[in-house]
Amino acid sequence: MREKPEIVWEMYQSLEKEFLNYLEYVPFSPQHYDVWSYPLVNLFNNVGSSVDSFFKNAIYCESLNDYPKIEEIRTDDQHSMKVYREIFQTRYKISKKQIFELRNYSSICPFRDWSDQRTPDWWRRYTDIKHDRFRNKEQATMKATIDALAGLFSLFITHPETLSTIIDYNFMHTQLTIDSYKPILLQGEPFENLGIHRIYIKTGLFGYVFASAKFSMEDNQKIRILSPEYRGYGY
Repeated sequence: MREKPEIVWEMYQSLEKEFLNYLEYVPFSPQHYDVWSYPLVNLFNNVGSSVDSFFKNAIYCESLNDYPKIEEIRTDDQHSMKVYREIFQTRYKISKKQIFELRNYSSICPFRDWSDQRTPDWWRRYTDIKHDRFRNKEQATMKATIDALAGLFSLFITHPETLSTIIDYNFMHTQLTIDSYKPILLQGEPFENLGIHRIYIKTGLFGYVFASAKFSMEDNQKIRILSPEYRGYGY
């Protein structure tokens, strides 16, 4: 990336921490999904801007050097979300990324709409606020904000350069040593040689269980792994 992945990850952590602080006053629950506030407007706008900046930086990463016409894309000063969608959906199938928020363990697929070439609701809301923050302030709901944060988080755990940084920061949970599982994760999902091993990541807000090509899991199994009661790596 043009910016150091370590700095970008620290920026994400700051945004997540800000949202967690907000939840101390307004708990995350379905009855509060449509709540909006001025602090959320500022946070939501910053998260959306960070997603945009992530894409703009990511297209210059070495891992995308073999993407068709990438040099032509890189020389274009104006990149649309359509271009980002084509790259990240083609290369990473990011629409399948299922994130769990760790308050109620509800699942979030922030880029699911990309599978149908549609714009995610949270991104549409962000562009509305970016163009007219005063008139569209009520678009910055709690649900839109957490969906946008989940979108940013999913980019970090998908893109090799940022995923490598997260691994080095020791956010992963597994029985495997970092030297053995890091090369596996950087190959991209689903992992053919993961075997029965579980690898998952948890922050203060989100959790994600990396997918094995040979052993699929239901949502309740993923939630069990991400729950505080989980102490093992098998069943």
